[in-house]
Amino acid sequence: MPANLISQYLDVPMHALKVSLRHGEDCESNCWMAEDAFGYIPATDNDYSWTRADSNHRKKILIVDDINDSGATLNWIRKDWQNSCLPDQEGWADVWGDNVRLAVLVDNQSSRCELSISYSAMEVNKVENPQWIVFPWEDWWQR
Repeated sequence: MPANLISQYLDVPMHALKVSLRHGEDCESNCWMAEDAFGYIPATDNDYSWTRADSNHRKKILIVDDINDSGATLNWIRKDWQNSCLPDQEGWADVWGDNVRLAVLVDNQSSRCELSISYSAMEVNKVENPQWIVFPWEDWWQR
């Protein structure tokens, strides 16, 4: 929901990532997003045989989630992207927080997220104040 609203407000395309770790479901790898984030250059378009990526070709990407709870979802995306696109390149450290940023409605300060959250509407600390957050789009069917 939040990503859709941002997409419509800014008039930019939105692409969904299916990352559902809670119930053991399969997660969808999106290699093309990793390539866009890293500035990957396909061999057929590469004028320079010594490089497969160019930081000038990196696209700006905003990953949006309703909550950074445990950090597992965002950690999975980071590992998936880095493993699927030139995993041995050092440039990945520059990608996160630079051209790829993270936005969440609620950021749990006690999560184990390995990335910095760029934007959040609200911060909580579930160690100090354990709580379960239910968003309106999660319980609409119960009304």
